Amino acid sequence: MFKALLEGIENGEIDTDGFGVHKLDRASRYSRVSVRLFDALVKSNTGFISLSERGLDLTTPSGRLVLSVLAIVAQFFSDNLGTEVAKGKRERALGDGLSNACREPWAYARVDTKEPFALDEKDSQGYGLALSMWLSGHTDPEVAARLNAEGYRIWGTYQKRLRGGEDPVYELKPFNSRTVAAIRTNVWYRQFAPGSPYGTVRYKDELREGRHPWLCPYDDWFRIQEVAQEKFRRSGNRRSEVPMEFKKRLVCTHCQRVMAVYYSNRFRDRADERRRQAQTGYRCRCRELNDDLCPCKSRTLPSWKIIAQFGDWLEQHTRLPDAWREKIRARLLEQAASALGGSERADILGAVRRREAELERIKDMYQLGDIDRVEYLARMREVQAALSGLRQQIQLASVDARVGELSRAAKELMDLASDWRDASALERAEATQALVETVFYDPHEQRIVGVSIRQKYRDVLVSASGGEAPA
Repeated sequence: MFKALLEGIENGEIDTDGFGVHKLDRASRYSRVSVRLFDALVKSNTGFISLSERGLDLTTPSGRLVLSVLAIVAQFFSDNLGTEVAKGKRERALGDGLSNACREPWAYARVDTKEPFALDEKDSQGYGLALSMWLSGHTDPEVAARLNAEGYRIWGTYQKRLRGGEDPVYELKPFNSRTVAAIRTNVWYRQFAPGSPYGTVRYKDELREGRHPWLCPYDDWFRIQEVAQEKFRRSGNRRSEVPMEFKKRLVCTHCQRVMAVYYSNRFRDRADERRRQAQTGYRCRCRELNDDLCPCKSRTLPSWKIIAQFGDWLEQHTRLPDAWREKIRARLLEQAASALGGSERADILGAVRRREAELERIKDMYQLGDIDRVEYLARMREVQAALSGLRQQIQLASVDARVGELSRAAKELMDLASDWRDASALERAEATQALVETVFYDPHEQRIVGVSIRQKYRDVLVSASGGEAPA
């Protein structure tokens, strides 16, 4: 408001006879801003009225001098007050780590606001019980359950003062894994150093020796942190280890950025697949990067929806036609013979087809008993020798190897499409890592726009269909 008022006076947009304040430092506590205000008021013929400093006149040099001196004094008072307040806060924080308005930490009691914290007789025994359980390898939920069973409680949320009452009302609530973890990792309870009689306080990432008694020995505090971290690693519940099918592969079609993985605050159990799909997802990073041009506005997309849509895409685009193996071989033969001339290529391909058909006919005749084994072996050697000569011309040996490679890729593709919905999260994550390069997704319309698959699977679909790879 003050900035708009000052600009309006300078630009002539505000026409007024006087500018009134209760006190000079209410208008500004910076001498630079005060000088700018006085100049604007003089140029616009606007009077200045201060109810506390009466008789000041901007139209005279002496009046402007007095106002400038008062503005400098106001700035000095403001700067000095801020310095002293910051100094007091720092000294208070380094003394016991808390201000007078804060609630005392669990297991401590405030006897006097000017005295250090003292141990609460009952709750300090509860902390000793928790410490012994942590050192024995118990987890935070187990410690919370034991404390609740023993009747210990922690201060809950702050409540408003009751009507007519003087003291604020707090409520007690049972422990949970989060409150226990916060107590376990709080350096307040830790001995500052081996042999020190006081605990530790933190002020702006600086650890100092406090004035309150400690509850956890120096070495034991670090030991329980290591035990808890080792338990957490073995539990397999770290979010970074949760298999996400499209992690680093889902791209927003509007801003072309890789979408970030999202975990709900309620996400706890990675073993429950339905809950994992409902409480995890993906979202565009446009809000984090202050990109107002992306229309999706960092909309969260649940995992279950993208998994179902990708399953539909697999069924639609990875379906191979009948006799797909023969079509793959025929296309590779055409590619191998494409370096030859037109008539020569047609002759060689026709001869290869005739020889391969003759091999099948000889096998059928032998199985039906029309020829004996000696004649069968002789005719097979003759046809295979002729076929070997043709292979040398168009390198059919490499074609056979390529057909085998693409056949294995096609089998993997069909297995993935048929087992996608029933597979586990880890199996789907491994499958997408092997199959997919990028999934282009529109968060605004919530649909898959296109999928870029790896080259060998793209060759399978192109060779089997004779057309283009799926978009």
